[in-house]
Amino acid sequence: MKVKELVTKDFYIFDPETPFKKVVEDFIALKLNFGLVVTLQNEVAGIITSSVLFNAVFPDYNEIREHSEYIFDLRSIDERNKNLYDKPIKEIMTKNPEYVNANQSVVDAAAIMKSFKFKQLPVIENGVFIGILTIQDLISRVILHS
Repeated sequence: MKVKELVTKDFYIFDPETPFKKVVEDFIALKLNFGLVVTLQNEVAGIITSSVLFNAVFPDYNEIREHSEYIFDLRSIDERNKNLYDKPIKEIMTKNPEYVNANQSVVDAAAIMKSFKFKQLPVIENGVFIGILTIQDLISRVILHS
């Protein structure tokens, strides 16, 4: 089976200048797991995922060791992120995301996704972006044969 047989063409597009907070609001309101960041020239500039948003907002253990107040006072997280909320999404997105070719096998694409821990991959055909391959696509169409 080829990737083009599973490609999702239903996805949300963000302008690179969209503020981070607006993207988060859209993710929540629309129950998104990912979105593409597309320029006015219709070029894919990047991908934004719930993981990218999560990682931008929350500190890791090393940062918590330096700032224990994050654990005890949620307002300190707001203070930490005050400049983040107005940043354009182009500063936070995953730039130059990996792609798969529409004619690649789904097993090959799944191996790429598993190796790099990707949940979605943009799909190109003849150099043109045509959609996204997601873990859900693979699970529902390959594992469940639906």
